[in-house]
Amino acid sequence: AYEMRISDWSSDVCSSDLFPSHDMHVRLSLDDFLTKGMKAAFPNALTLGNLISGAIAFLCLSYGQSDLAVWLVGVSLLADFFDGALARRLGVSSPLGKELDSLADVVSFGIVPGMIFYGLISASLSRGAWPEGLHIHALPAFVLSAFAALRLGKFNLDERQQHGFIGLPTP
Repeated sequence: AYEMRISDWSSDVCSSDLFPSHDMHVRLSLDDFLTKGMKAAFPNALTLGNLISGAIAFLCLSYGQSDLAVWLVGVSLLADFFDGALARRLGVSSPLGKELDSLADVVSFGIVPGMIFYGLISASLSRGAWPEGLHIHALPAFVLSAFAALRLGKFNLDERQQHGFIGLPTP
């Protein structure tokens, strides 16, 4: 157990009924020490892994490395699955975790699939080559990204979806 001495507090705080003595000892178990906020850091780290993997996938697509980008989306998928599973296992949830998860999902499962779709449309317009420039006719591919963001935003606002989701997941 961790031991802490509370003796440097001001007399105003320590004079209350809650703190009758300046020389009070507090014993904390490991479970007490690993607070809910600290436990939430582990699933949030996986969520950030999802985001980073999606961002790198987008970068790979920008340079025409679609094979690597697809693998990175798979990594994002695994991180997205395990962040939620870990949060449920640890019994933690936070508004930050919920928002962060949706932001990471917009990148990995909204922007990146939109970019893949854009590349496929552009390639079909330019004889099979990955696009080197902007193809205006392929820009509607990003409607997929917009609807993914809309879906995730609605999820965050819907009070009925605290422990799961209603409807279709993002792509």
